[in-house]
Amino acid sequence: MEAKPEIREKYQQVISSILKENLVYIDESGIGIHMQG
Repeated sequence: MEAKPEIREKYQQVISSILKENLVYIDESGIGIHMQG
């Protein structure tokens, strides 16, 4: 499943707004989340 760039950006914005204390990024593999701790 390949998401469109616009959808990827949308997910990034939504996830970033939800997980403000976490570092959220999107790479070629999809969505990756690095939790601080």
